[in-house]
Amino acid sequence: MGSETLQRKRVSSTEGDEPPRKKVAFEGSSVKEISILQESEEWSPIIATSAGLTLSKSFKFNAYQRPRKLLQRSRPRSHSSFPSNELLLHSSSHPCMDHVVQEEELAGSDSTLKHYVGVFDPKTGKLEVIRARHMVVRASVRQSEEERKKAEEEIEQNVRYICHIKPLEEDFHGTNLCICKARSARAALTSAFGTKKSKAAIAAMTTNAITAPGSSDSGPPSALSKAILSSMPTKVPTKESRAADLDALRPIPAYNASTSDPKEVYPIASILPQVIATLIPTKDWVSLVASKTEIETPSRFVSRRIIEVVEGGDTTQIKLLRYIAILIAFHNALKGGTHQGASLKKRLPNPEALNRTLQPYISDPTPILHILKNTFAPPSQTPGMLSPQSYILLVTTILVCTLYLDEFVTLTSDITEDLHLTTKDTNHYYAEVGCKVNSPLESERQRWGLGKTEARVRRVARLKAPVDFPKASRGRRTR
Repeated sequence: MGSETLQRKRVSSTEGDEPPRKKVAFEGSSVKEISILQESEEWSPIIATSAGLTLSKSFKFNAYQRPRKLLQRSRPRSHSSFPSNELLLHSSSHPCMDHVVQEEELAGSDSTLKHYVGVFDPKTGKLEVIRARHMVVRASVRQSEEERKKAEEEIEQNVRYICHIKPLEEDFHGTNLCICKARSARAALTSAFGTKKSKAAIAAMTTNAITAPGSSDSGPPSALSKAILSSMPTKVPTKESRAADLDALRPIPAYNASTSDPKEVYPIASILPQVIATLIPTKDWVSLVASKTEIETPSRFVSRRIIEVVEGGDTTQIKLLRYIAILIAFHNALKGGTHQGASLKKRLPNPEALNRTLQPYISDPTPILHILKNTFAPPSQTPGMLSPQSYILLVTTILVCTLYLDEFVTLTSDITEDLHLTTKDTNHYYAEVGCKVNSPLESERQRWGLGKTEARVRRVARLKAPVDFPKASRGRRTR
Protein backbone atom coordinates (compact mmCIF):
# COMPACT_ATOMS: atom_id res chain seq x y z
CA MET A 1 0.00 0.00 0.00
CA GLY A 2 2.81 2.36 0.92
CA SER A 3 4.67 1.61 -2.30
CA GLU A 4 1.56 2.39 -4.38
CA THR A 5 1.15 5.72 -2.59
CA LEU A 6 4.74 6.65 -3.28
CA GLN A 7 4.31 5.82 -6.93
CA ARG A 8 1.18 8.00 -7.21
CA LYS A 9 2.90 11.07 -5.82
CA ARG A 10 3.66 13.75 -8.42
CA VAL A 11 7.37 14.10 -9.00
CA SER A 12 8.49 17.68 -9.69
CA SER A 13 10.38 17.93 -12.91
CA THR A 14 13.48 20.06 -13.00
CA GLU A 15 13.85 19.68 -16.70
CA GLY A 16 12.55 22.13 -19.27
CA ASP A 17 13.19 25.66 -20.46
CA GLU A 18 10.72 27.38 -18.10
CA PRO A 19 12.62 29.66 -15.65
CA PRO A 20 12.02 29.24 -11.91
CA ARG A 21 9.23 31.38 -10.47
CA LYS A 22 11.02 32.22 -7.24
CA LYS A 23 12.76 35.58 -7.00
CA VAL A 24 16.52 35.18 -6.74
CA ALA A 25 18.42 37.69 -4.63
CA PHE A 26 21.48 39.38 -6.04
CA GLU A 27 24.54 37.32 -5.24
CA GLY A 28 26.89 38.87 -2.77
CA SER A 29 25.03 42.21 -2.61
CA SER A 30 21.88 43.81 -1.22
CA VAL A 31 19.98 47.05 -1.74
CA LYS A 32 21.43 49.59 0.62
CA GLU A 33 19.96 52.83 -0.80
CA ILE A 34 16.93 53.61 -2.98
CA SER A 35 16.59 56.95 -4.73
CA ILE A 36 13.74 58.19 -6.96
CA LEU A 37 14.85 60.42 -9.80
CA GLN A 38 12.73 63.30 -10.98
CA GLU A 39 11.32 63.11 -14.50
CA SER A 40 12.97 65.28 -17.10
CA GLU A 41 11.17 67.35 -19.70
CA GLU A 42 13.69 66.27 -22.35
CA TRP A 43 13.73 62.50 -21.90
CA SER A 44 12.32 59.64 -19.88
CA PRO A 45 12.28 55.84 -20.35
CA ILE A 46 9.30 54.14 -21.92
CA ILE A 47 7.53 50.82 -21.39
CA ALA A 48 5.70 49.81 -24.57
CA THR A 49 3.23 46.94 -24.95
CA SER A 50 2.62 45.39 -28.35
CA ALA A 51 -0.32 43.02 -27.97
CA GLY A 52 -0.52 40.72 -30.99
CA LEU A 53 2.41 42.37 -32.77
CA THR A 54 5.95 41.19 -33.34
CA LEU A 55 8.49 43.95 -33.73
CA SER A 56 11.87 43.37 -35.29
CA LYS A 57 14.94 44.72 -33.57
CA SER A 58 15.89 46.40 -36.84
CA PHE A 59 12.90 48.72 -36.79
CA LYS A 60 13.80 52.37 -36.40
CA PHE A 61 11.36 54.79 -34.78
CA ASN A 62 11.22 58.55 -35.22
CA ALA A 63 10.26 60.48 -32.09
CA TYR A 64 7.80 63.41 -32.01
CA GLN A 65 6.42 65.56 -29.19
CA ARG A 66 3.32 67.64 -28.62
CA PRO A 67 1.84 69.43 -25.58
CA ARG A 68 -0.06 67.23 -23.16
CA LYS A 69 -2.90 69.73 -22.73
CA LEU A 70 -5.15 67.64 -25.00
CA LEU A 71 -5.03 64.80 -22.48
CA GLN A 72 -5.77 67.04 -19.54
CA ARG A 73 -9.35 67.66 -20.62
CA SER A 74 -10.69 64.30 -19.55
CA ARG A 75 -8.37 63.52 -16.63
CA PRO A 76 -6.40 66.54 -15.44
CA ARG A 77 -4.82 64.92 -12.39
CA SER A 78 -3.44 61.77 -13.99
CA HIS A 79 -0.36 63.53 -15.45
CA SER A 80 0.06 66.30 -12.93
CA SER A 81 3.65 65.25 -12.06
CA PHE A 82 4.65 63.86 -15.46
CA PRO A 83 6.42 65.74 -18.28
CA SER A 84 4.20 68.24 -20.03
CA ASN A 85 5.00 66.88 -23.50
CA GLU A 86 3.41 63.79 -24.99
CA LEU A 87 5.69 61.39 -26.89
CA LEU A 88 4.85 59.81 -30.24
CA LEU A 89 6.99 57.21 -32.05
CA HIS A 90 6.52 56.33 -35.69
CA SER A 91 8.23 53.69 -37.84
CA SER A 92 7.87 52.86 -41.52
CA SER A 93 10.61 50.22 -41.57
CA HIS A 94 8.12 47.46 -42.37
CA PRO A 95 7.53 47.09 -46.13
CA CYS A 96 3.71 47.42 -45.92
CA MET A 97 2.87 48.42 -42.34
CA ASP A 98 3.19 51.61 -40.33
CA HIS A 99 3.80 51.32 -36.59
CA VAL A 100 2.79 54.08 -34.20
CA VAL A 101 3.64 54.09 -30.50
CA GLN A 102 1.39 56.40 -28.44
CA GLU A 103 0.80 57.09 -24.79
CA GLU A 104 -2.55 55.83 -23.57
CA GLU A 105 -4.31 56.31 -20.28
CA LEU A 106 -5.38 53.24 -18.39
CA ALA A 107 -9.06 52.90 -17.55
CA GLY A 108 -10.98 51.32 -14.69
CA SER A 109 -9.13 50.09 -11.65
CA ASP A 110 -5.76 50.62 -13.41
CA SER A 111 -6.31 54.37 -13.88
CA THR A 112 -3.93 55.17 -11.01
CA LEU A 113 -1.30 52.61 -12.04
CA LYS A 114 2.15 54.04 -12.69
CA HIS A 115 5.19 52.38 -14.28
CA TYR A 116 8.77 52.71 -13.09
CA VAL A 117 12.17 51.55 -14.30
CA GLY A 118 14.99 50.83 -11.82
CA VAL A 119 18.77 50.52 -12.23
CA PHE A 120 20.70 48.60 -9.57
CA ASP A 121 24.43 48.92 -8.96
CA PRO A 122 25.65 45.73 -7.23
CA LYS A 123 28.96 47.33 -6.21
CA THR A 124 27.48 50.22 -4.25
CA GLY A 125 24.11 48.59 -3.49
CA LYS A 126 22.31 51.68 -4.79
CA LEU A 127 18.98 51.40 -6.63
CA GLU A 128 17.79 54.33 -8.76
CA VAL A 129 14.12 54.42 -9.82
CA ILE A 130 12.49 56.73 -12.36
CA ARG A 131 8.97 56.88 -13.69
CA ALA A 132 8.49 55.57 -17.23
CA ARG A 133 6.01 56.41 -19.92
CA HIS A 134 3.45 53.71 -20.64
CA MET A 135 2.94 53.42 -24.41
CA VAL A 136 1.07 51.08 -26.74
CA VAL A 137 2.17 49.97 -30.20
CA ARG A 138 -0.42 50.10 -32.98
CA ALA A 139 -0.05 48.96 -36.57
CA SER A 140 -1.92 50.03 -39.70
CA VAL A 141 -1.69 49.06 -43.34
CA ARG A 142 0.22 51.65 -45.31
CA GLN A 143 -1.59 53.34 -48.17
CA SER A 144 -0.56 52.42 -51.67
CA GLU A 145 0.85 54.99 -54.03
CA GLU A 146 -2.47 55.33 -55.88
CA GLU A 147 -4.45 55.78 -52.65
CA ARG A 148 -1.98 58.34 -51.42
CA LYS A 149 -2.22 60.35 -54.65
CA LYS A 150 -6.01 60.18 -54.52
CA ALA A 151 -6.03 61.44 -50.95
CA GLU A 152 -3.68 64.27 -51.86
CA GLU A 153 -5.97 65.26 -54.75
CA GLU A 154 -8.99 65.31 -52.46
CA ILE A 155 -7.11 67.44 -49.93
CA GLU A 156 -6.01 69.78 -52.71
CA GLN A 157 -9.63 70.19 -53.84
CA ASN A 158 -10.70 70.71 -50.23
CA VAL A 159 -8.37 73.63 -49.66
CA ARG A 160 -8.45 75.09 -53.17
CA TYR A 161 -11.04 77.70 -52.20
CA ILE A 162 -8.69 78.92 -49.43
CA CYS A 163 -5.83 79.31 -51.89
CA HIS A 164 -8.00 81.57 -54.08
CA ILE A 165 -8.83 84.03 -51.28
CA LYS A 166 -8.18 87.48 -52.65
CA PRO A 167 -6.09 89.39 -50.08
CA LEU A 168 -7.34 92.79 -49.00
CA GLU A 169 -3.79 94.10 -49.21
CA GLU A 170 -0.53 92.73 -50.49
CA ASP A 171 0.69 92.23 -46.90
CA PHE A 172 -1.96 89.57 -46.30
CA HIS A 173 -0.90 87.33 -49.18
CA GLY A 174 1.65 85.50 -47.03
CA THR A 175 -0.94 84.99 -44.29
CA ASN A 176 -3.38 83.37 -46.72
CA LEU A 177 -0.63 81.11 -48.04
CA CYS A 178 0.28 80.01 -44.49
CA ILE A 179 -3.37 79.26 -43.75
CA CYS A 180 -3.58 77.16 -46.92
CA LYS A 181 -0.44 75.20 -46.09
CA ALA A 182 -1.47 74.61 -42.48
CA ARG A 183 -4.94 73.43 -43.50
CA SER A 184 -3.49 71.14 -46.17
CA ALA A 185 -0.95 69.62 -43.75
CA ARG A 186 -3.64 69.12 -41.13
CA ALA A 187 -5.93 67.37 -43.61
CA ALA A 188 -3.06 65.17 -44.82
CA LEU A 189 -2.27 64.11 -41.27
CA THR A 190 -5.95 63.32 -40.65
CA SER A 191 -6.15 61.23 -43.81
CA ALA A 192 -3.02 59.28 -42.83
CA PHE A 193 -3.52 58.71 -39.10
CA GLY A 194 -7.06 59.87 -38.34
CA THR A 195 -10.06 57.82 -37.31
CA LYS A 196 -12.86 56.80 -39.64
CA LYS A 197 -15.00 59.66 -38.34
CA SER A 198 -12.35 62.29 -39.02
CA LYS A 199 -11.66 60.87 -42.48
CA ALA A 200 -15.39 61.01 -43.24
CA ALA A 201 -15.41 64.65 -42.17
CA ILE A 202 -12.54 65.43 -44.55
CA ALA A 203 -14.40 63.67 -47.36
CA ALA A 204 -17.57 65.66 -46.60
CA MET A 205 -15.63 68.91 -46.69
CA THR A 206 -14.18 67.92 -50.04
CA THR A 207 -17.62 67.10 -51.43
CA ASN A 208 -19.14 70.35 -50.21
CA ALA A 209 -16.17 72.54 -51.17
CA ILE A 210 -17.08 75.66 -53.11
CA THR A 211 -14.67 76.85 -55.74
CA ALA A 212 -14.06 80.57 -55.52
CA PRO A 213 -15.22 82.63 -58.50
CA GLY A 214 -12.45 83.65 -60.82
CA SER A 215 -10.32 80.58 -60.17
CA SER A 216 -8.63 78.73 -62.99
CA ASP A 217 -10.92 75.68 -62.85
CA SER A 218 -14.20 77.58 -62.57
CA GLY A 219 -15.87 77.93 -65.95
CA PRO A 220 -18.52 80.45 -66.99
CA PRO A 221 -21.65 80.30 -64.80
CA SER A 222 -24.54 78.37 -66.23
CA ALA A 223 -28.09 79.66 -66.69
CA LEU A 224 -29.20 77.75 -63.59
CA SER A 225 -26.43 79.31 -61.50
CA LYS A 226 -27.34 82.78 -62.74
CA ALA A 227 -31.00 82.20 -61.87
CA ILE A 228 -30.15 81.00 -58.36
CA LEU A 229 -27.76 83.89 -57.73
CA SER A 230 -30.28 86.45 -59.02
CA SER A 231 -32.94 85.12 -56.64
CA MET A 232 -30.67 85.41 -53.61
CA PRO A 233 -30.85 88.63 -51.56
CA THR A 234 -27.98 91.02 -52.13
CA LYS A 235 -28.08 92.36 -48.57
CA VAL A 236 -28.15 90.39 -45.36
CA PRO A 237 -31.32 91.31 -43.40
CA THR A 238 -30.69 92.98 -40.08
CA LYS A 239 -32.27 92.02 -36.79
CA GLU A 240 -34.61 95.02 -36.95
CA SER A 241 -35.75 94.21 -40.49
CA ARG A 242 -36.45 90.58 -39.57
CA ALA A 243 -38.48 91.73 -36.56
CA ALA A 244 -40.45 94.13 -38.80
CA ASP A 245 -41.19 91.31 -41.26
CA LEU A 246 -42.46 89.10 -38.44
CA ASP A 247 -44.69 91.88 -37.12
CA ALA A 248 -46.12 92.39 -40.61
CA LEU A 249 -47.16 88.71 -40.69
CA ARG A 250 -49.13 88.92 -37.43
CA PRO A 251 -52.81 87.95 -37.94
CA ILE A 252 -54.15 91.18 -36.43
CA PRO A 253 -55.89 94.26 -37.90
CA ALA A 254 -53.81 97.03 -39.48
CA TYR A 255 -52.00 99.01 -36.79
CA ASN A 256 -49.64 101.93 -36.24
CA ALA A 257 -46.89 100.90 -33.81
CA SER A 258 -45.13 104.29 -33.74
CA THR A 259 -48.00 106.37 -32.33
CA SER A 260 -48.27 107.42 -28.69
CA ASP A 261 -52.10 107.61 -28.65
CA PRO A 262 -53.95 104.32 -27.99
CA LYS A 263 -56.81 105.48 -30.26
CA GLU A 264 -54.42 105.70 -33.21
CA VAL A 265 -52.83 102.27 -32.70
CA TYR A 266 -55.82 100.63 -34.37
CA PRO A 267 -57.64 103.28 -36.45
CA ILE A 268 -61.40 102.90 -36.49
CA ALA A 269 -61.28 102.50 -40.28
CA SER A 270 -59.16 99.32 -39.91
CA ILE A 271 -61.60 97.58 -37.55
CA LEU A 272 -64.88 99.04 -38.85
CA PRO A 273 -64.51 99.81 -42.57
CA GLN A 274 -66.75 102.49 -44.01
CA VAL A 275 -68.39 100.02 -46.42
CA ILE A 276 -69.56 97.93 -43.45
CA ALA A 277 -70.52 100.93 -41.31
CA THR A 278 -72.99 102.11 -43.97
CA LEU A 279 -74.76 98.71 -43.89
CA ILE A 280 -75.26 98.59 -40.10
CA PRO A 281 -78.54 100.20 -38.86
CA THR A 282 -78.87 102.09 -35.55
CA LYS A 283 -82.42 103.52 -35.42
CA ASP A 284 -84.09 100.35 -34.13
CA TRP A 285 -81.80 100.10 -31.12
CA VAL A 286 -82.16 103.84 -30.38
CA SER A 287 -85.98 103.61 -30.44
CA LEU A 288 -86.06 100.50 -28.27
CA VAL A 289 -83.79 102.04 -25.64
CA ALA A 290 -85.82 105.29 -25.70
CA SER A 291 -89.03 103.30 -25.06
CA LYS A 292 -87.40 101.36 -22.22
CA THR A 293 -87.81 98.11 -24.17
CA GLU A 294 -85.34 95.34 -23.32
CA ILE A 295 -83.03 94.27 -26.12
CA GLU A 296 -82.08 90.60 -25.92
CA THR A 297 -78.87 89.39 -27.53
CA PRO A 298 -76.99 86.10 -27.11
CA SER A 299 -73.82 88.06 -26.33
CA ARG A 300 -73.03 88.89 -22.70
CA PHE A 301 -70.55 91.58 -23.77
CA VAL A 302 -73.12 93.37 -25.98
CA SER A 303 -76.02 93.04 -23.53
CA ARG A 304 -74.08 94.62 -20.66
CA ARG A 305 -73.11 97.69 -22.71
CA ILE A 306 -76.02 98.31 -25.09
CA ILE A 307 -77.99 100.75 -22.93
CA GLU A 308 -74.96 102.81 -21.93
CA VAL A 309 -73.67 103.03 -25.51
CA VAL A 310 -77.04 103.90 -27.08
CA GLU A 311 -77.80 106.54 -24.45
CA GLY A 312 -74.37 108.07 -25.16
CA GLY A 313 -75.61 109.05 -28.63
CA ASP A 314 -72.35 108.29 -30.48
CA THR A 315 -73.37 106.71 -33.79
CA THR A 316 -69.90 105.22 -34.38
CA GLN A 317 -69.97 103.53 -30.97
CA ILE A 318 -73.46 102.11 -31.61
CA LYS A 319 -72.42 100.72 -34.99
CA LEU A 320 -69.23 99.31 -33.51
CA LEU A 321 -71.20 97.52 -30.75
CA ARG A 322 -73.60 96.10 -33.33
CA TYR A 323 -70.65 95.04 -35.50
CA ILE A 324 -69.21 93.16 -32.49
CA ALA A 325 -72.54 91.33 -32.14
CA ILE A 326 -72.44 90.41 -35.86
CA LEU A 327 -68.84 89.16 -35.64
CA ILE A 328 -69.60 87.09 -32.52
CA ALA A 329 -72.60 85.49 -34.27
CA PHE A 330 -70.46 84.86 -37.36
CA HIS A 331 -67.72 83.30 -35.19
CA ASN A 332 -70.07 81.01 -33.28
CA ALA A 333 -71.66 79.79 -36.54
CA LEU A 334 -68.38 78.34 -37.78
CA LYS A 335 -67.88 74.59 -37.78
CA GLY A 336 -64.73 72.57 -37.25
CA GLY A 337 -61.83 72.10 -34.81
CA THR A 338 -61.63 73.78 -31.42
CA HIS A 339 -58.70 75.10 -29.39
CA GLN A 340 -58.49 71.78 -27.59
CA GLY A 341 -58.24 69.95 -30.91
CA ALA A 342 -55.30 69.54 -33.21
CA SER A 343 -56.26 72.40 -35.58
CA LEU A 344 -57.93 75.81 -35.66
CA LYS A 345 -59.18 75.28 -39.20
CA LYS A 346 -62.84 76.27 -39.44
CA ARG A 347 -65.58 75.65 -42.00
CA LEU A 348 -68.31 78.05 -43.06
CA PRO A 349 -71.90 76.78 -42.77
CA ASN A 350 -74.30 77.00 -45.70
CA PRO A 351 -75.49 80.50 -46.71
CA GLU A 352 -79.04 79.95 -45.46
CA ALA A 353 -77.81 79.13 -41.94
CA LEU A 354 -75.55 82.20 -41.92
CA ASN A 355 -78.42 84.44 -43.03
CA ARG A 356 -80.63 83.13 -40.22
CA THR A 357 -77.80 83.73 -37.73
CA LEU A 358 -77.30 87.40 -38.69
CA GLN A 359 -80.93 88.41 -39.33
CA PRO A 360 -81.54 89.53 -35.70
CA TYR A 361 -78.89 92.25 -36.21
CA ILE A 362 -79.45 93.24 -39.85
CA SER A 363 -82.47 92.77 -42.06
CA ASP A 364 -80.50 91.90 -45.23
CA PRO A 365 -77.27 90.18 -44.20
CA THR A 366 -76.21 89.19 -47.74
CA PRO A 367 -73.97 92.22 -48.51
CA ILE A 368 -72.20 92.17 -45.16
CA LEU A 369 -71.76 88.38 -45.37
CA HIS A 370 -70.06 88.82 -48.73
CA ILE A 371 -67.58 91.29 -47.18
CA LEU A 372 -66.90 89.03 -44.18
CA LYS A 373 -66.23 86.04 -46.45
CA ASN A 374 -63.79 88.00 -48.59
CA THR A 375 -62.01 89.27 -45.46
CA PHE A 376 -61.74 86.09 -43.38
CA ALA A 377 -62.22 83.37 -46.05
CA PRO A 378 -60.74 84.84 -49.26
CA PRO A 379 -61.07 82.96 -52.56
CA SER A 380 -57.29 82.33 -52.54
CA GLN A 381 -57.81 79.82 -49.71
CA THR A 382 -59.80 76.60 -49.75
CA PRO A 383 -63.39 77.49 -50.67
CA GLY A 384 -65.67 77.61 -47.66
CA MET A 385 -62.80 77.24 -45.16
CA LEU A 386 -61.05 79.55 -42.71
CA SER A 387 -57.34 78.89 -42.30
CA PRO A 388 -55.83 79.10 -38.79
CA GLN A 389 -54.37 82.52 -39.65
CA SER A 390 -57.75 83.79 -40.88
CA TYR A 391 -59.49 82.46 -37.78
CA ILE A 392 -57.00 84.21 -35.48
CA LEU A 393 -57.52 87.42 -37.49
CA LEU A 394 -61.27 87.13 -36.85
CA VAL A 395 -60.76 86.69 -33.10
CA THR A 396 -58.21 89.50 -32.80
CA THR A 397 -60.53 91.84 -34.77
CA ILE A 398 -63.30 91.19 -32.24
CA LEU A 399 -60.92 91.81 -29.34
CA VAL A 400 -59.65 95.09 -30.82
CA CYS A 401 -63.28 96.23 -31.21
CA THR A 402 -63.92 95.50 -27.53
CA LEU A 403 -60.86 97.55 -26.58
CA TYR A 404 -62.01 100.50 -28.66
CA LEU A 405 -65.49 100.35 -27.13
CA ASP A 406 -64.23 100.16 -23.51
CA GLU A 407 -61.64 102.95 -23.91
CA PHE A 408 -58.78 100.41 -24.25
CA VAL A 409 -59.27 98.87 -20.79
CA THR A 410 -61.66 95.92 -20.94
CA LEU A 411 -62.69 93.00 -18.76
CA THR A 412 -61.86 89.75 -20.54
CA SER A 413 -64.46 87.46 -18.92
CA ASP A 414 -67.49 88.57 -21.01
CA ILE A 415 -65.89 88.12 -24.43
CA THR A 416 -64.32 84.85 -23.27
CA GLU A 417 -67.77 83.38 -22.63
CA ASP A 418 -69.20 84.81 -25.88
CA LEU A 419 -66.48 83.24 -28.04
CA HIS A 420 -66.42 79.97 -26.06
CA LEU A 421 -62.69 80.33 -25.38
CA THR A 422 -60.62 79.53 -22.34
CA THR A 423 -59.18 82.30 -20.19
CA LYS A 424 -55.69 81.28 -21.26
CA ASP A 425 -56.54 81.57 -24.98
CA THR A 426 -58.24 84.93 -24.54
CA ASN A 427 -55.29 86.35 -22.61
CA HIS A 428 -52.96 85.05 -25.34
CA TYR A 429 -54.95 86.76 -28.12
CA TYR A 430 -55.09 90.03 -26.18
CA ALA A 431 -51.31 89.84 -25.76
CA GLU A 432 -50.95 89.29 -29.53
CA VAL A 433 -52.65 92.64 -30.23
CA GLY A 434 -50.25 94.38 -27.82
CA CYS A 435 -52.19 94.37 -24.52
CA LYS A 436 -50.94 93.77 -21.01
CA VAL A 437 -53.26 91.39 -19.16
CA ASN A 438 -53.27 91.85 -15.38
CA SER A 439 -55.59 91.84 -12.38
CA PRO A 440 -58.11 94.75 -12.14
CA LEU A 441 -57.23 97.84 -10.14
CA GLU A 442 -59.44 99.13 -7.32
CA SER A 443 -61.06 101.76 -9.56
CA GLU A 444 -61.71 99.15 -12.26
CA ARG A 445 -63.19 96.76 -9.70
CA GLN A 446 -65.69 99.42 -8.64
CA ARG A 447 -66.42 100.37 -12.25
CA TRP A 448 -67.53 96.85 -13.16
CA GLY A 449 -69.05 96.07 -9.74
CA LEU A 450 -66.71 93.21 -8.90
CA GLY A 451 -66.35 91.85 -5.39
CA LYS A 452 -62.91 91.38 -3.93
CA THR A 453 -63.14 87.60 -4.23
CA GLU A 454 -64.32 87.81 -7.86
CA ALA A 455 -61.67 90.38 -8.75
CA ARG A 456 -58.94 87.91 -7.85
CA VAL A 457 -59.94 85.58 -10.71
CA ARG A 458 -60.82 88.25 -13.29
CA ARG A 459 -58.34 89.71 -15.76
CA VAL A 460 -58.20 93.10 -17.44
CA ALA A 461 -56.59 93.79 -20.84
CA ARG A 462 -54.97 97.23 -21.23
CA LEU A 463 -53.68 98.71 -24.47
CA LYS A 464 -50.97 101.34 -24.06
CA ALA A 465 -49.05 103.28 -26.69
CA PRO A 466 -46.50 102.83 -28.11
CA VAL A 467 -47.64 99.27 -28.48
CA ASP A 468 -45.29 96.43 -27.49
CA PHE A 469 -45.91 93.14 -29.27
CA PRO A 470 -44.65 89.83 -27.86
CA LYS A 471 -41.57 88.40 -29.49
CA ALA A 472 -42.07 85.54 -31.93
CA SER A 473 -41.25 82.14 -30.44
CA ARG A 474 -38.39 80.21 -32.08
CA GLY A 475 -39.39 76.84 -30.65
CA ARG A 476 -37.79 74.80 -27.98
CA ARG A 477 -34.02 74.81 -27.88
CA THR A 478 -32.45 71.54 -28.95
CA ARG A 479 -29.55 70.02 -27.15
